[in-house]
Amino acid sequence: MSEDVVILAQDVLKASLTQISKTVDGTGFAFVRLNCSGKNITTVPSMLEEFKHLLYIDFSNNQIKDFAPFCKLPHVLFLMGSQNHLVNMAALKDPCLPFCQTIDLSNNKIEKLGAVKTERLQRLMLNGNQISGVEDFDGHPSLEILSLRQNKLKNCEKIAAMPKLRELILAENEIDNVSQLADMNELQTLDLSNNKLEKLDGFKGVANINTLVLKSNLVQDLREFEKLRVLPKLRKLTTEGNPADNGESFRTEIIILLDRLTHINDQPVTAEEKQAAKELFLAREKEKEEAAKKAAEEAAAAEKAKEGAPAE
Repeated sequence: MSEDVVILAQDVLKASLTQISKTVDGTGFAFVRLNCSGKNITTVPSMLEEFKHLLYIDFSNNQIKDFAPFCKLPHVLFLMGSQNHLVNMAALKDPCLPFCQTIDLSNNKIEKLGAVKTERLQRLMLNGNQISGVEDFDGHPSLEILSLRQNKLKNCEKIAAMPKLRELILAENEIDNVSQLADMNELQTLDLSNNKLEKLDGFKGVANINTLVLKSNLVQDLREFEKLRVLPKLRKLTTEGNPADNGESFRTEIIILLDRLTHINDQPVTAEEKQAAKELFLAREKEKEEAAKKAAEEAAAAEKAKEGAPAE
């Protein structure tokens, strides 16, 4: 791509406008879709504010460093800005885009997850950035999907206070603990694949999860998965790629530990597997009882022998 400054000029802008629809206020008709993707644009002019009826904006695959002019438009529903040169999210720190539902800023150079003051936002995609800090993020009241795949996060600090979040994607980061996850009671799907988890503590703050992806982490001890019993609604679990997952025997052990699972590694748990796991569990319990009984008998016999022995 050229390093020269390329402004979203009037002629390019007009050529990128499509879909005439009735305006939000019902007083007339206007273009509602702007697609200026792949135009080598570096700068967005302030005159864009004149196009206040735009609903759908795609400025992906350009060289834009500042997307603030787009955030001044009052009726935008979808804002797509992947593959640009954005380095921060400052344009969203103050109230803006009051009706926006989806923002995609993936594959940029953003280093921090900042405050997001788009009150009706439902989907925020920030994949493939360089995000390592979230200290300026203070949650979001309406966000339902947050994707931070392929960033540089080391923990889940401040990824919280999102009461309507249903899906959280944290795959391909450097996360080694999840103890700070909290205040996300509606969260159903959590993807932590390709991280650095060795321990599985800290899931109490997201107790309603039904799908948990732990693929390709560093969990070596089977007993760590027992800690997932704090997730009573967990039904789908992905564990492949962890040292502890050694195949069929591991699958059986997981069914014993988490008997409510319906899928392991994307494969349904069959009735036969559940029965085999149950039988193995009962056999082990019987062995424990017999071992305990034998130990008690031996202890009693030893005590009796001690009582019957002549005093010295």
